[in-house]
Amino acid sequence: MPVSVNEIKSKEEFDTLINSGKVILIDFYADWCGPCRQISSTFKSLAEEHSDKEGAEFYKLDIDKVPEIATALSIRSIPTFHVYKNKERLGQFVGANRAELRSLVSTHVSA
Repeated sequence: MPVSVNEIKSKEEFDTLINSGKVILIDFYADWCGPCRQISSTFKSLAEEHSDKEGAEFYKLDIDKVPEIATALSIRSIPTFHVYKNKERLGQFVGANRAELRSLVSTHVSA
């Protein structure tokens, strides 16, 4: 069954998720961003590959729809990927590098 990557639509939702005790992977993007569109299928594939892992969830956040989060996190380039658990940022990287995205996910999502 395909796994959906849910959209974070508010600061409150973002705060709840990163405090949930789960590993939360977030793709910060914008609809107009070409590299964001290119790597989104890889992010979704990784969500599907790791759907059986307890405590790991994948989300997208449109920086144009929730700009206060992008500003608070000093996101200056997209796509940007962050990994959180218990409000702590465990990892991040900027760019549309598929190998680096796979590495980020495999480092922080339990096998």
